[in-house]
Amino acid sequence: MQSQGLLFQTVKKTAKHSLIYGIGMSFTAVSSILLVPLYTRFLSPADYGVYSLIGIVFSLLLFVYDFGMINAIFRWYYQYAPHDEVLRRRVINTALIFLFTLALGFTLILWSGAGILSKILLGDSGSIQLIRLMLLGVLLQSLTWVPLSLLRIKERVLNFTSITISGIALMIAANYLFLSAGRGLRGIYEAYITAYLFMVLALFFMTRKEYAVDFSFKELKGMLKFGLPYLSVLFFSWTIDFSDRYLLARLSSLEQVGLYSVGYRIGQAMYLVVKTFIVAWVPLMLSLSQEYGSSAQKIFGKILTYFIFSILFIFLAVSVFSKEIIQIFTSQPYYEAARVIPWIAFSYVLNGVYLFMLCGLIVAKNIYVQPLILCIAAIVNVALNILLIPRFGMMGSAAATVVCYFLVASATYLFAQKFYPIPVEWGRITKIILAVAVIYYIGILVSSSTLGLALLLKGALMAAFFYILYIFGFFQPQEIKNLKDMFLRKAYQ
Repeated sequence: MQSQGLLFQTVKKTAKHSLIYGIGMSFTAVSSILLVPLYTRFLSPADYGVYSLIGIVFSLLLFVYDFGMINAIFRWYYQYAPHDEVLRRRVINTALIFLFTLALGFTLILWSGAGILSKILLGDSGSIQLIRLMLLGVLLQSLTWVPLSLLRIKERVLNFTSITISGIALMIAANYLFLSAGRGLRGIYEAYITAYLFMVLALFFMTRKEYAVDFSFKELKGMLKFGLPYLSVLFFSWTIDFSDRYLLARLSSLEQVGLYSVGYRIGQAMYLVVKTFIVAWVPLMLSLSQEYGSSAQKIFGKILTYFIFSILFIFLAVSVFSKEIIQIFTSQPYYEAARVIPWIAFSYVLNGVYLFMLCGLIVAKNIYVQPLILCIAAIVNVALNILLIPRFGMMGSAAATVVCYFLVASATYLFAQKFYPIPVEWGRITKIILAVAVIYYIGILVSSSTLGLALLLKGALMAAFFYILYIFGFFQPQEIKNLKDMFLRKAYQ
């Protein structure tokens, strides 16, 4: 096997797939980050805190309405050959009918209990209308999952890209119109409903030929058997990601929730990078391991090095520019949120390492330990939040998040290396970490009352990151040669 040639082919293919599907698969997260400047100019930190608390239920319902079926769709669809079009279509329609029935049933039940949800989340029943608007938004979003999956299955890249970008644009435009009109928090959910109603109608029109009243209990049973184990994983992941905001509201204040949530949202930009990579990497890793067997593991080790290099560089950029990002994208009441950003960004670096090592367990068909790891981490996260919030406020939650993801990444690494060992280039990774540490701590010392000068100085500092890596001997001659050849071919094409 020509390892270097295969390595660069794999990197290019992963990057291509990431660009195509990454933003679409992260629609909610992308639009949420892009909307931060709008929300922080029209909402007070306390109002943003209310929005974040309702978001706890919102995110949980997305997991529940999924019910593990979206992963199961891909697994079950491809168990039939391309000529078995009727059976493949039956899988799609069975999943669609089941998910719609499930989502509608839960929505109707929760609609009548909106007052109870409001009291649990916010301590009073004054936000019933907001809760109900949120429920309608979740229902509409759940209806997009099957047709979006179909577009991926059919490799209809143009349709997939156009609908997701149009949805993001409409979401931003509708939010601006509703917030400018003084709709407040109601306007946020009304904009969400508007955008997803458009997406549902457009998606079902694009995929209309794929649907029929064709439901199979046999197919449903198989898909549920495959998908249901993911529910525990999703629940523990949700606990890790969202319990901190609820505990902040109970042990601190809505203002702290609002500030923390804004800092968390910007730091969570790392999540988009990680998710876009993983979406593209999992199928490629599975195909390479099937084709090359154990000899592919050396390639995976090098890919891990590049992955860590990429996410640590983005972490460095987000962290070094955290104050400037907050100043540009928010208003003065939110400036304190900058303190949270590096902590959350680093926690998602650790999350990326966890997901990469989890891929090894997927190849080894041994992911049964994952729910246990996440369960322990969720308990630790809740305990640390209860312990640290009364003394440190939102910074206590940020620290708890880092500790939790470090535990998850470390435990998953140990199990993954036992069942599917990947040769980790510790020497090169250590050089990356040292370079990041040097730039990060110099960046803390760089300060200027002028925003433009601060951006210029820190930009120069970020460029120095590559020079430090060069001095450390991180870049290998063959890699530099391959990159030069690749860019030269592009230039002369």
